[in-house]
Amino acid sequence: MYDAADKKPFKVNADTLQSVLIPDFSGMRLVDEVRNAFSVSPNPTSNGELTLRGDLVSGTYVQLYNADLRLLRDEVIQERTSSYELLLPQNKGVYFLVLNTKGHRLLYRLVRI
Repeated sequence: MYDAADKKPFKVNADTLQSVLIPDFSGMRLVDEVRNAFSVSPNPTSNGELTLRGDLVSGTYVQLYNADLRLLRDEVIQERTSSYELLLPQNKGVYFLVLNTKGHRLLYRLVRI
């Protein structure tokens, strides 16, 4: 493929590159009252165990990504609950939790030390 190219450099818009490499989080609306209605603790965590607290209604999507933005977990909460247990992978590092509930998408940065 490279050998067949004309080998002339061209400019790539950073937004275009970002959309190729990073999942689309652009639709996230960070509304204070929604964000404050949920908490994730403890963060950071040494054993990988976390608890998500808040009004988690049926149909809430919970997605976990690693630092390379690879999807590790994609679950739907089946029954309304006030807490949800989450276990991070054994590797230390940064993870991202995306919570899609009540028409809002929230992003949390999680750390396993």
